Amino acid sequence: MKKFSLLLLTLTFGLMAMSFAPHGAMSNVLGLSGASLKAEDGPMNWERTSHDFGVIEQDAPVSYDFVFTNESGQAMIITKVKPSCGCTATNYPEAPIQPGESASITCTYNAKAMGKFRKSIVVNTNVNYGEAVLYISGEVK
Repeated sequence: MKKFSLLLLTLTFGLMAMSFAPHGAMSNVLGLSGASLKAEDGPMNWERTSHDFGVIEQDAPVSYDFVFTNESGQAMIITKVKPSCGCTATNYPEAPIQPGESASITCTYNAKAMGKFRKSIVVNTNVNYGEAVLYISGEVK
């Protein structure tokens, strides 16, 4: 009887927690929203969505330009670019990118720790699509 009561209590709290989640949060967890789409599937046609720097030196910043073309049919504004850590800086155009135009997002990684790394950069735009996720990786010697 105690096990049944504990199970019922756990189920009740779990359902309550899901009902208080922000709108769309559960679809993100389940992989149903635009945020889970691959960067290649959206209105930004990327030349590449990942870059491997190979072996790099510690405290020697390295950069890579992720080039894309706006294929959305409307002027695109990059609203936010968020790296996964403070060791990665980004630079991106603030002006609207017209349909058919190409632009780039520069990612600069400054390694402080030795070893392998893989970092993500999340890109948001005014085009209703979700997020594009870019990746940089390498090894610090």
